[in-house]
Amino acid sequence: MTVIAGILSFIFWGKLNGVREGAIIAALLVGFIARLFGKHLEFMRKFIIDDIEECVEEALN
Repeated sequence: MTVIAGILSFIFWGKLNGVREGAIIAALLVGFIARLFGKHLEFMRKFIIDDIEECVEEALN
């Protein structure tokens, strides 16, 4: 999204406007933090998938 924001900034204003270092750092850190939490919360996947499968079975019946 940061890249899209940069491209749209050039299209509409002709310069990089509104996308600064904070947006780029946030874009990089969000992926890192999401992977970190994903690894630590992997055990919950079983509970979530079981709940979804139960809902699908109920909806089909």
